[in-house]
Amino acid sequence: MENAENAYWALCAAIWKDEHRAALPMERRVLSLGDFIDNCLTNGFLTLDGNGRWSIVPAAELMDAIDEPAFAKELWACIAISREYGKKIGRDPFDPEVEYVSSDEETENKINAREFDFTDYVDLETTERLCRKTVDYFQKHRESLKND
Repeated sequence: MENAENAYWALCAAIWKDEHRAALPMERRVLSLGDFIDNCLTNGFLTLDGNGRWSIVPAAELMDAIDEPAFAKELWACIAISREYGKKIGRDPFDPEVEYVSSDEETENKINAREFDFTDYVDLETTERLCRKTVDYFQKHRESLKND
């Protein structure tokens, strides 16, 4: 694959092509990478939470699936912090059926206090690697789409 980022965006376009069909779970994981790169790597978890909350859990699942343990671990940790707040208010912030749940200051402070900084990894090499691994993941598992 000559340009992994172009291949990734071409894959996304192919997934979005059938706009009358909801994306399957594996496709949502693939699509989530765009929000992860554009929001989380450039500005951190809270930006991803504000701009692409739908993609957070699929991105964590994708990071597990493509063997990116540092990203997966930190996404799951931030998800846990957000869900801890959700328990206080009686709603899971990542439930697609729930109206947007704004984080409180305490939750944001807990997320900001974490030592891991996604923005330390915003570079072309990381983007290229994540795109390549995601395209490879899709190609390897596309048969499972029929079962997903």
